[in-house]
Amino acid sequence: MPATVATALGLDLADDVVSPERVANALASKQLLLVLDNCEHLVGAAASMAEALLRANPTVRVMATSREPLRAEGECLYRVPPLAVPREGSQDAEDPLQYGAVRLFVARARAAEPQFSPDGRVAETIAAICRRLDGIPLAIELAAARTTALGVEELAARLDDCFQLLTGGRRTALPRHQTLRATLDWSYDLLPEIECVVLRRLAIFAGSFTLEAASTVAATDEIAGSDIVDCAANLVAKSLLAADLGGATGGGIG
Repeated sequence: MPATVATALGLDLADDVVSPERVANALASKQLLLVLDNCEHLVGAAASMAEALLRANPTVRVMATSREPLRAEGECLYRVPPLAVPREGSQDAEDPLQYGAVRLFVARARAAEPQFSPDGRVAETIAAICRRLDGIPLAIELAAARTTALGVEELAARLDDCFQLLTGGRRTALPRHQTLRATLDWSYDLLPEIECVVLRRLAIFAGSFTLEAASTVAATDEIAGSDIVDCAANLVAKSLLAADLGGATGGGIG
């Protein structure tokens, strides 16, 4: 991490070992915004780099993208939400194009087929597809690219097999961004074994569930109920589960 940052910023640190502190000291008089992208597989190194920079130079700003927090001193989190989708059966569904998810789908479909121009019925089907895909931009882009071969109606009918269907991302994209399955595999493979086990067991739930229900399903002689709470919290932090804290019964997880 420090060597990569030093190279990107053109720092000449001779042949000595490049540490976060050396990079930070070399930037002590600079005003800069450093962007660390896709940190989830190097969270510890990214946190050390960020803290060293901020200690050496309080005017430096670090923007890090990651599927889990760095847990670095001074860190402020902004969770990137999915794109907005129309609620099923809502009045707003009459104008689906006001929603970001639908606009993205149409833009990517037009990039593949410039004549693509959805009428009202097709736009409603696109809105349903975007709801099924939870407003996730990569999934929507992969789905839209399939419209030239399948059409919107056939695409919607085949979404039950979305891991087989949503493939064929950009050739130049990272492998984990070329299919929906590869994206989830990337996140899953970064988990410690206990979180892998708990996530597999929680997959039995088709919708939201409570921590009590999670403990009933996932706890064993080897994995205590308290471990389930810790694992669920970690999976929420890593964006593999979502917490709903506003429900009338105290919220849930999904």
